[in-house]
Amino acid sequence: MALTKKFLITIGSLVTIVIIGLAVGISVGIVVGRQKPTSLTVEKQASQILENNPLIDG
Repeated sequence: MALTKKFLITIGSLVTIVIIGLAVGISVGIVVGRQKPTSLTVEKQASQILENNPLIDG
């Protein structure tokens, strides 16, 4: 089977798409992984408010 120029271009394009997809996926994963969970920060803020104002907590 002779590898035609069109076939090689198609394979190269697919490889390029896979590499770009991996790069984007890894970078998005790093950015999302660095974000702090908002539920924890809200819980911390609530506990600080209750510590500063003990009369709020019935």
